[in-house]
Amino acid sequence: FVPMLVPLLTVAGIVSANLQDQITIVATTDVHGRAMHWDYLHDREAPWGLTRAATAIDSIRRVKGDAVLLVDAGDLLQGNLFARYFATERRVGRHPVVDAFNAMRYDAFTPGNHDFDFGVGLLDTALAYAQFNVVSANVYGPVRPAFREYVVVEKNGIRVGITGGTTPGAAVWNRDKIAGRRTVRPILPEVGQIGRASCRERV
Repeated sequence: FVPMLVPLLTVAGIVSANLQDQITIVATTDVHGRAMHWDYLHDREAPWGLTRAATAIDSIRRVKGDAVLLVDAGDLLQGNLFARYFATERRVGRHPVVDAFNAMRYDAFTPGNHDFDFGVGLLDTALAYAQFNVVSANVYGPVRPAFREYVVVEKNGIRVGITGGTTPGAAVWNRDKIAGRRTVRPILPEVGQIGRASCRERV
């Protein structure tokens, strides 16, 4: 997946000096609806998709076991004909790309600006079925944070704190979709505040 305008996702843990020997962090971004390794525009196989990523991740897990932390930095629900179909023609509760994330056992996801392209309603409905943590320190509803600001997960006996920030441009590019329902604050002050709080709690 090629990073473009993606949210910031940070991982911090209180562990020994040999962090890489104890956990393996696997990150994806800009999935853009590519659940399958298929190019729907040209109707042919393609060298992308969560099906291909799942094969690689399964291989890593066979070696690393419970020491794998799997995260995604956003832009999941928009980007190809497959995603558009489930956003406009067949708006079912369960979204197949979210189901793919569930099957792959993601630990955390931070929404990107394109995840708001089809409106707050679609995003909220799709993520209601998520079996992974949805974190963003800088997206707010009318009053409160719209998502969990951070989460602590345990991998291989190590507690790891995860937070993320959604691209503030979402409030500009999708202002007609989120006005009055969501605000997106600058990333660094919000993530910094979460970082200081988590350090006080000794993640």
